Amino acid sequence: MTYKTETLITNLLAVRNNPALMQRYQLEALEAAMDGTLDIVDATNPFMFLLEANAATSAATVMRVEAITRRLYPSLAVTEDDLYRHMSDVDYLGRFSLPDSATMILALRWAEIGNQVVAVPGSDVKKLVIPRNTRFKVNGVEFGMQYPIEIRLMPHGGYQVVYLNDIPSPLWELKTNLVPWSRANIKVKDNNDWWMLIPIDVKQFSLTSTLSALSSLSGYNKSFDLTDQYYYCRVYGMNNDGRTWTEYLTTHSDQVYDAKQVTAKLKVADGKLNVYIPQIYFTQNMLGAQLRVDIYTTKGPLNMNLGEYNTDEFQMDCIDLDTGLDTAKYSAPITSISGAVYSDSKTTGGANPISFDTLRKQVIKNATYVNTPITGQQLETSQEIKGFKILKAKDNITSRLYAASKALPAPSSGSLRAGAGSMVGLLETNLESLAQRSTTIDNGTSVTLTPDTLFELRSNVLSVMAEADYRRVTGYAQAKNWDELLIEIEDPTRQLVYTPFHYVLDTADNQFDMRAYHLASPTIGARSFEAENSSTLLLAGTGNATLVRTVTGYVLTVIAETGDTYKALADSQVHLQLAYRAVGEDDYAFLTGELVGRMPPTAPLYANERVFQFTLDTTYFLNRSDQIQLKGFSLYEGNIVNTLSELTQEFGLVWSVSDYTGANDIKPTDIDKLVYKPQLPDSAIGVTQESLTLTFGVPLTYLWRRARTVKDSVTYKRYAEDVPAVYESREYQTDANGQKVLRYDDTTKQYSLVVLHEAGDLRKDVNGDTIYAHRKGDPVRENGELVEEGPRAVVRHVDLMLLDGRFYFATDANDVAYRTEVCDAVVGYLKDIADINDQLLENTELYYVPATTLGDITVLIGSGVETTISSTQSFVIRLYLSQANYNNTQLKESMEDKCVQLTHDTLQDSTFSVDGLGSVIKDALGQDVMAVDVDPLGKNKDLSVFTSTDDITRCSVKRKNVVLPEGTLQVQDDILVDAVRHQRTVNTISTDTN
Repeated sequence: MTYKTETLITNLLAVRNNPALMQRYQLEALEAAMDGTLDIVDATNPFMFLLEANAATSAATVMRVEAITRRLYPSLAVTEDDLYRHMSDVDYLGRFSLPDSATMILALRWAEIGNQVVAVPGSDVKKLVIPRNTRFKVNGVEFGMQYPIEIRLMPHGGYQVVYLNDIPSPLWELKTNLVPWSRANIKVKDNNDWWMLIPIDVKQFSLTSTLSALSSLSGYNKSFDLTDQYYYCRVYGMNNDGRTWTEYLTTHSDQVYDAKQVTAKLKVADGKLNVYIPQIYFTQNMLGAQLRVDIYTTKGPLNMNLGEYNTDEFQMDCIDLDTGLDTAKYSAPITSISGAVYSDSKTTGGANPISFDTLRKQVIKNATYVNTPITGQQLETSQEIKGFKILKAKDNITSRLYAASKALPAPSSGSLRAGAGSMVGLLETNLESLAQRSTTIDNGTSVTLTPDTLFELRSNVLSVMAEADYRRVTGYAQAKNWDELLIEIEDPTRQLVYTPFHYVLDTADNQFDMRAYHLASPTIGARSFEAENSSTLLLAGTGNATLVRTVTGYVLTVIAETGDTYKALADSQVHLQLAYRAVGEDDYAFLTGELVGRMPPTAPLYANERVFQFTLDTTYFLNRSDQIQLKGFSLYEGNIVNTLSELTQEFGLVWSVSDYTGANDIKPTDIDKLVYKPQLPDSAIGVTQESLTLTFGVPLTYLWRRARTVKDSVTYKRYAEDVPAVYESREYQTDANGQKVLRYDDTTKQYSLVVLHEAGDLRKDVNGDTIYAHRKGDPVRENGELVEEGPRAVVRHVDLMLLDGRFYFATDANDVAYRTEVCDAVVGYLKDIADINDQLLENTELYYVPATTLGDITVLIGSGVETTISSTQSFVIRLYLSQANYNNTQLKESMEDKCVQLTHDTLQDSTFSVDGLGSVIKDALGQDVMAVDVDPLGKNKDLSVFTSTDDITRCSVKRKNVVLPEGTLQVQDDILVDAVRHQRTVNTISTDTN
């Protein structure tokens, strides 16, 4: 018997990780080599020990080599440590949680700033510093800064407010160092004063800083508890001056660090962060005496409306961990200045940690976080970090187009656990038919589609609801005829949807274009004092101002803040005008406010003050430069015309009086140049000039809004009614030879032609029936050629963002507020996408598409089998409980709440199964529930598992409108959680349903 060495090697390679089999093959080789003359039968033989040791050592060596080799290739990674060696420091920015962003407004009393600024040695500049680690807290949630802000009093007496970028932060990059501060007159506790308003960009994180003494004997290896999700860690070492810090590098891999630069190794696991300094840096004396570890944690996506909190609920702590930079003397006075913090923003941009599979894919594709995405994979990564899913829409030689999808947020209040159902719907229409609707606005070359418009979705075909149907359904809503309205909403043959935005369909210059705008939430920005005529001895100004949207435009309401002398003047003597430099005009456009009354004597802050209103009506025409057309302003000699305004426009408020003789020596001022005399008495003089910034809306530049003209869709004019044939000229009677017949008149003794038909007489056939030149519906021709209807009649395909129509009709306070929240959320998403678009290469664009959770969707239900189902599904979940748990009402409510949340969460995955949902609920409820049963889904209740065919299409929980006892209409989840009492009795099993 012979045994080849090649055979032994082949066998050993096949079982290289199994020492027992290696030993067996070696014994077989020995036996074959000795031709059966040697047989080892004693397991205690030293040879067997050596053979076993050899096999174990060889297997261990092979396993180690494979492990090391595997780490060289990201595609072989099976653990996070395998991936970390292929990642740089910046790649970790998207690995863990990301915080929400927001804007805080710091208000500092103007008069006190000038008294507190500190002189800068060797300069004429004085300054204050808001420290880089300043913390803001509201409702227990912390927000932080990363760049200090300097308030500089310049030698000329003006202020300058800027960010300092002396120590760049890896957490976010400054786009500009300018801070858009403003000065405003605000009344606080009956005191009217001027304030500096400083908007501060913050992120939602908590910063914990720990100092430790370093020793080469003990080294450094510490673990820290994480109260929230891990965001980032920065490690510093004290310099030799004992005052300043040097930031060290960090890594999450024990095989990636620079022996020449101090690098701290980080490891996040089980709610802890471990920080380890390799011993090599101690032995080479590269460390200082102290180590500072700054740990950033975040709550991830919050969807927090900061505008709901009062100023007394905000807290600001000025903290500067870099005390060695001599900034304390500039920052200490900040706390001595009277001030307040508030915010009118909502948090946006947070994200939970990405999964290992996602991270592995990014590393393999070399698509981890980069500032300038170049490849499609890098673009996908940059948006996945912010919670978006990327879908390639077009990629060719000339351009690339991508869609970024993200689900709408859940309401901040109320019982709903997920956002409104949404989709992008394709509408086939033409401007001519749209212009006839009561919810659209016809501007000639364009038609504006308003959020009041209702659409019907039938078998995934979208159409505008017929006008008669719209009036009937909205009539039910206005009359609160809930029974009839619910029948309309729950009609199984259709689904009602609406768009929360304004869409402008424009055909100007023979180019079809569609633009989207959010115009429903106008705001007032900076308001400041400009000038006053002190010689009038009058005090007049704005106490409060509000801007609201109406059906026809906007209404600006101004509550005056005046002195007693001004209050005592007759109403006919006081005037308030609005002025702005209209787009394309060299002069100002003016609008005189209407005095609508006075505040009551008991009104806090503004007792007996006058109230003015400006009606800023608009045609809702917005041109390609996103400028809106306003109605009612006057130019030059009193002519009222339509004027163009930027969506964010600065206006002047001019307070004036007429027939006023209360002061002896009234002098003219430049304010008088803005007093529009054509609408006021000639004696009017300016008293005070202010400015305020109005924002009418936001252009939704990067909202998906594809629009195109349908090929061969040119339509031709047709006759709307039957057109009778008429004689075009007078016709005479003729004889058989075709000669005109003459008739003799005995009275006049004259001959005349016999007239059969006058011009315009109807033509009749031999039976006396009318002959028709054109029948209803026949095409219109001119000179033998068909006549086109024109560009308004051409069929267009437009994509609209649509929401579940149940929210359109809801009157519950939480649902009404949510309609605004959705719009604000989309605006926030678009800001994130705008940021990334600024960094993309030329001819590459990214647009936002809401997750498709409405209409019919295509899903995979078997091996290659696809079907179409409704994206909204009703759920019936049965919980089988013991007698004790069945009687525990509080426990059952808690279980129901948990089931609803888990149902929404499970639907986020691409594959859904009713058994999987049941298992998830059973695991979550544990021993409190005996069993969980989930009914099949689908129209026929026969669908148990399905998989979405793309990343932006998901099923969602169906919603329903419910009439509450107080008479309001509320949106609720269509999820029935049925508690079933399941107990054993004598010889029987009883099951009772509640």
